[in-house]
Amino acid sequence: MRVLSLFSGIGAPEYAWRNLPFTFVGQSEIDPFASAVLDHHYPAVQNFGDINNYEKWQLPATPSLIVGGSPCQPFSIANGGLQRGLADPRGNLALVFLAVIQRYSPEWLLFENVPGILSSGGKGRDFGTFLSALGELGYWWAYRLLDSRYHGVWQRRKRLYLIGHRRKWQYPAAVLFDRESCSGDIAQSKRAGKNTASLAESSTGATMYENHPNDSRIKVTDIGPTVTRRWGSGGGNTPLILQDGKVRRILAVEAEKMMGFAPGYSAIQYPKDKIASDSRRFMALGNSMCVPLITHLAKRIMTVNEIDRSL
Repeated sequence: MRVLSLFSGIGAPEYAWRNLPFTFVGQSEIDPFASAVLDHHYPAVQNFGDINNYEKWQLPATPSLIVGGSPCQPFSIANGGLQRGLADPRGNLALVFLAVIQRYSPEWLLFENVPGILSSGGKGRDFGTFLSALGELGYWWAYRLLDSRYHGVWQRRKRLYLIGHRRKWQYPAAVLFDRESCSGDIAQSKRAGKNTASLAESSTGATMYENHPNDSRIKVTDIGPTVTRRWGSGGGNTPLILQDGKVRRILAVEAEKMMGFAPGYSAIQYPKDKIASDSRRFMALGNSMCVPLITHLAKRIMTVNEIDRSL
């Protein structure tokens, strides 16, 4: 499968799918630090830069899957409740994502964003516009809110994942939903992954807290060490850890573990004479995708593809 990565960030799909039979035909990222991380890990994949220049791109091959999550801040309820949505230039990049889809007509697409996109624009008008345009391009789609804590990482991180397919309406639903949940049996999906607690305990042995707007600290006890949705440039709050009776901020290497990256993945030389700061790495990680979750979705797409070829 040939993949085009949009809003590539530090390369979550590239890292998550490195052992799958996927070939990346291009990336699109403008942030200098994120671009440096991409170049460090994936020098053979061209970063085409600003997505607004997509008409000038010369890809080495036509993608069969396009993946990306446009900037979430315009849709985030954590960003002061503004939710300017498509009225924000960054929000309009979701429509540029669709323009790239129209240009290359991939068989599959995977789009990720914050849950706030469902209410942005008043009663979900922005997302309705997005879905309507996707339908006009000839794609069937399904979307679902998925939480990273059910995929083996120790943080609460709900995101909307949308799968699109150019030919069959059944295929996006087959990727996102189990047959049991489609029949009303959703008990399985309400349980955190069995490895979540042990992974958390072996990572730091610490207790995570939310940095609440009024400075109170809310202990999270349901799945052990975890953090809440208030992470990333949209939320602006930094998760805290209570360890050995002291409260401290999370470290970048811990954030890497929480997102499913290998420790030190973002520890590149930036600027060239020193290792990137924790704050820079932390922001880039907060804007990334959960590695094991999108690995799960990619494997589901592969399974559906295999079934399609056998029919």
